[in-house]
Amino acid sequence: MTRHDTTFLVRAAARLLLVLIVSSGAWACAVNFPDTWKQPLQMEGPVQANGDLIYLDRTRERIHRLDPTRSNGDLALERTRVPTGREPTTMALSPNDEQLFVINAGDQTLDVYDLTASPPSRKTVQLDSPYDRIRVSPNGDFVLLRFSSEPDREACVVCNVNEVGIVDLRDGVPDSAEFLPLSKRATDLVFAEPFQVEGTEQRLVAALSPSLVTFINLHAVADGAGDDALREVQLTVSEADAVQNPEEARFDIHADDDTPAAAHLYVRTRQSRDITQVALTPSASESKTFDISVNQLAAGDEPAAMAIIQLADGQKRLMALDRTRSSFSLIDTQSGESESFELPIGASPEDMLTYEVAAGDGDEPETRVLTYSSRSEVVAVVRPETISVSSDNPTLGRSVEAVRLEQPPDSIQLHSASGRTRAIAALSNGNSAVLKLDADDNVATPIQSPPLADLLFGAEAAWGVFEGENDLARYDLATGHGTPYELPRSAERVFLDTEESLIAVQHESDAGTFSVLDLEELEPRSEPESTRVFEGVFLNKLLQQRSSINSQEE
Repeated sequence: MTRHDTTFLVRAAARLLLVLIVSSGAWACAVNFPDTWKQPLQMEGPVQANGDLIYLDRTRERIHRLDPTRSNGDLALERTRVPTGREPTTMALSPNDEQLFVINAGDQTLDVYDLTASPPSRKTVQLDSPYDRIRVSPNGDFVLLRFSSEPDREACVVCNVNEVGIVDLRDGVPDSAEFLPLSKRATDLVFAEPFQVEGTEQRLVAALSPSLVTFINLHAVADGAGDDALREVQLTVSEADAVQNPEEARFDIHADDDTPAAAHLYVRTRQSRDITQVALTPSASESKTFDISVNQLAAGDEPAAMAIIQLADGQKRLMALDRTRSSFSLIDTQSGESESFELPIGASPEDMLTYEVAAGDGDEPETRVLTYSSRSEVVAVVRPETISVSSDNPTLGRSVEAVRLEQPPDSIQLHSASGRTRAIAALSNGNSAVLKLDADDNVATPIQSPPLADLLFGAEAAWGVFEGENDLARYDLATGHGTPYELPRSAERVFLDTEESLIAVQHESDAGTFSVLDLEELEPRSEPESTRVFEGVFLNKLLQQRSSINSQEE
């Protein structure tokens, strides 16, 4: 019997003893649990911040921070719990991993946690509305909140669902949020990267609504400049026209080029064959920052996804996949010219992944696009750099290359590091494939394996765990070679801590079961002796916490 078998039996016996005590009523009579603590755990997450794993426990109204680490020569999983407000609904992480934001529907607040403190410190912002969706700006200085399409009716008794909540963090965490009513409910909020106009920094958000885009100038809102705070762009000529529901929007900022506009917003809707291009040009008027103009760009029969492609000569193209045919369109963003091109995959493409390759040292990187469909075993690599959208100039080079897999991919994950790009495809038959995407060659290496449950990339390798299997796999990104390692039990998530040279694995357990493994001790087809299993992580110290609450109530 191994050390892990012994540990498992001891813990199982302890759990059985606890169940017997509880069922006898002796402990239950002494401790009065809130009703929510008797419900099944509702967990969100994790989000990863500086190697730590952070979960939101909606049932017990707290966050869990787990830190895989080493302590006194042994592997450890340090656990920190911090309370939230009442009825937490969702969370978001700041881009620099230093702050965590949690919406609490019960008391209509936003908790702001400082993750650089130990334990994390908490400040509360009063919202006065039960928002249930959150967006954080690219540099973390603003948090915007909105309502979903179906807000909780119990929490939202009398709500203006068209309003947006604004939390300005530039001068610290405020006591309360501002709110801004829009003419239509926002279905999404899209931030522009910060940019400058005549030396003044601009902070813009596009609020997407049915047949409408509303530009929110966050600095104008803070300064009380009402005329410039909200600018609306209609996506239809009349309210009688068919509703255009935005599905995707992308900002393109022109910081260093000669484009007259300071920025463009591209909007793709479900119902249109065109992509709407909104130009934001610095205005000569003192009452507004931008002049706004709108153009329609032809994008094939029915655009399904789009990406902004930066070419080596500084020009840009908009690439759009077709929802109904095996084709894509390339659009010159300055002239508005566009052309459609066939793809060799034999089915309408469902997704595209952009990456860069360099032919040699000192060469400018070239943008390429990997596109695929779950209905075809062929994936396509597109080279927009070699494709002309003008009929006067022929397309040069090998512009589209097909790569055949053994089976259609359910999903593909892509990773670029150290000047090379690799992708791993999870195939429909449960196997996988490693795609080597180089400047001169694109090769798929088949990997026979159980269905992947989770996958993550490191610098030199990718790590995966499999559905219902007690195995961890390492995929060498240089060769595609796969190496299996044993786990104490089946896993559903895998996490990598490169600073500590550790891997954390989350196993199938509602109460939270994790293993921590030492990367330096991994041996093929075996379980490292130093591996430690931590059970009941989300319930640990529950008795002490509840006793503390009882004391406070008394």
